[in-house]
Amino acid sequence: MKIKTPMEWSKKLDHSKGDHPKILDYQCFILGKYAYDHGQYARAEEWFRLVLKRIETGNNIRGSPQTDEIYPLPLEGILDYLQYSIGRRGHYREALEFTKRLLKENPNNENALKSLRFYESELVRLHGGEPMPPEEQLKEEIMQVEPPIVLWHDFVTAGEVEHIQDIARPRVSRFGW
Repeated sequence: MKIKTPMEWSKKLDHSKGDHPKILDYQCFILGKYAYDHGQYARAEEWFRLVLKRIETGNNIRGSPQTDEIYPLPLEGILDYLQYSIGRRGHYREALEFTKRLLKENPNNENALKSLRFYESELVRLHGGEPMPPEEQLKEEIMQVEPPIVLWHDFVTAGEVEHIQDIARPRVSRFGW
């Protein structure tokens, strides 16, 4: 079963009446966990981000006190599910940031420590043994302000260009180029 995203839920509500049902924080979390448990990490990420945003901005939509006792929403749990969902989608840099944030909440979290080592090793592996360059090191040239057109320089090394050409060469020669 395909889980709906928060945006898809919002489109189904009749906003003209003004009193549409609110999805509670714990319901968002449960929808995210359901998507997570069924391998729909993109949808899980959206639900977990929504809960996190509500908590951070103070716009919580809480249920009754009994509901809060039954379904507590610890920030640590939300961050853990969120970082894993993001990581499963291959967004290692962002997953690493959420993992570091999780470790600030609980420095002894074993899963977070394992995830931290994994994301760091994946980022190094994906970039030829070199750590990823900070974004400040990219040379950026603004070609046009409106609409924004930006040209980046020196973000691919000569070795990476050669590797890409080697990979593409058999296919290009097959088409006679």
